[in-house]
Amino acid sequence: MKKIFLSSIALVLAVCTLSACGGSTEAQSELQQTEHQTQAQTEAQTQAQTEPEITDTSLPKDKEYSVLFIGNSFTYCSDMPSALFAPLCTAAGYNVKVDSVTRGGYYLHQFANQNDEYGRKVTQMLRDNTYDYVVIQEQSGNAVYSPKSFFAGVRSIARLVERYNDGELVLFETWGYKTGYHLLPTHGGSTEMMEIKMRAAYTAIGEELGCKVALVGVAFMDIFTNEKAIELYDKDLSHPSKSGSLLAAYTIFSTIFESDVRGITFDTGVRRSEIKPLQQAAYTAVFEEHPVPKRHRIDSTEM
Repeated sequence: MKKIFLSSIALVLAVCTLSACGGSTEAQSELQQTEHQTQAQTEAQTQAQTEPEITDTSLPKDKEYSVLFIGNSFTYCSDMPSALFAPLCTAAGYNVKVDSVTRGGYYLHQFANQNDEYGRKVTQMLRDNTYDYVVIQEQSGNAVYSPKSFFAGVRSIARLVERYNDGELVLFETWGYKTGYHLLPTHGGSTEMMEIKMRAAYTAIGEELGCKVALVGVAFMDIFTNEKAIELYDKDLSHPSKSGSLLAAYTIFSTIFESDVRGITFDTGVRRSEIKPLQQAAYTAVFEEHPVPKRHRIDSTEM
């Protein structure tokens, strides 16, 4: 800054000298050019000081990853793990093996129950394979309707993963039911309020266990509010449409690999006009802050 200040003084003095002595037009032109260069340097330095340095935190692509999905129909709709998440990883340059254990209507505590057919399957998958990430999704309304039960289910799965595997747990936060769904009045009263309560519960247990939370519900709310032409819901007003499942895949991918999904292309089966808004919503959900409003925060350790 000192050099720039001195340069400015020199320029002023030079201008005064040229004016007083009747300096040539050529000399004045050279002086103006130098002044413009100095101004450009000053602006460049100011911009460099005000813009934060962006660090690429995405995971390396020179290794093979393995991901297990555990959930119900909200996970398996449109065959999301295999038909959307897996090819998305490939398109992004990641070598990823994807497995899933899913069953319609199931709760996490059922997947952790050794007396249950699918509970035994989860345990077997964890025993027989080495996973980098285990993505788990609770029954669609339980985190809101009965958070204590939800927390217990997450902890039970976490214990299984810790016992039989080295995988990192990732929580798949689902979304609020669409306006008109018959259970919405008992699960928050509005799509927005249900998502806030859902986020509060997932965030609380995520903080307790120190695991990542894929805020798919936040991405859903973004599109639901700002992109009315994109239909994220199936006709039943709760399950995801193909676009909704793709949004979930985008958000989970960005959460796991800490990688920007924008601009990644593959055959999604979704209208091309929807891709950019869906990718932007996933990016915003993952890389921007979405704190739970203070009055809705909960402490999972107290339940």
